[in-house]
Amino acid sequence: MMQVAQMKYLLLGMLVTPVMTMFMFEALAGALRARLRASTTRTKPARRNRG
Repeated sequence: MMQVAQMKYLLLGMLVTPVMTMFMFEALAGALRARLRASTTRTKPARRNRG
């Protein structure tokens, strides 16, 4: 019985870990992008209408 539970937790971890890493990467990329956008708009406001 213990081996089955361990297998279930192992599969759950294998499924959850990539999602969590992807979520963290998305958050980091979003923060970096927002910071870059803020700095670029502060220095060059003429390029804002491109998006």
